[in-house]
Amino acid sequence: MPNIYYEESVSAHNWMENHGKSVIASKLRWVFLILSALGVLFSAVILFSVFSDGVNFGYLILDIILIVATSVCIFLTVLFTKMQDKYGTSYDYVVDDDVIFIYKIFNERKRKCIYEVHTKSVLQIGYCDSETFKTLKTNGIKMQKLTPNTEADKNKQLRYFYMTTQIGDIVVILECTSKLVTNILLSASPKILEKNYQ
Repeated sequence: MPNIYYEESVSAHNWMENHGKSVIASKLRWVFLILSALGVLFSAVILFSVFSDGVNFGYLILDIILIVATSVCIFLTVLFTKMQDKYGTSYDYVVDDDVIFIYKIFNERKRKCIYEVHTKSVLQIGYCDSETFKTLKTNGIKMQKLTPNTEADKNKQLRYFYMTTQIGDIVVILECTSKLVTNILLSASPKILEKNYQ
């Protein structure tokens, strides 16, 4: 078997718009993270002075207000972190000999391997608009969409890969070209293609 290496990437169709949202979310996350840290610090100082000098209800009410404001800042920090990850996410699909690697890229900086699967563990490949895919959906098999887009780019298609992993059977949805499937078939059986696959 010859050495096989193939890699393709998918990012959001409206990358510039999403990148701008990701940058804004990142800056707001840092603002609220700093405000949260300051809120925790000032709240602790006020709480210490309330109990060390005797109970002063004015300081106690101020401390309660500060704790509520800090909680809101912590919530907003978490929210903007999730927004930053959502808008700055892309994926790489790699076929290296008989292994498929699926990577999630966060904000073009951090690359995390989500799946490492041997091609022999792929049970079926097909299109997401096929009857076979609809049957898999109704059978209650875990599904995971590994593309930032809801519709495929003009030279790609949404395909499902039904496979066995360390955590059990799963169907992953990838936005990929036919070249990815062709490279997988170099080390896997052509029987994994669904009926009427073209």
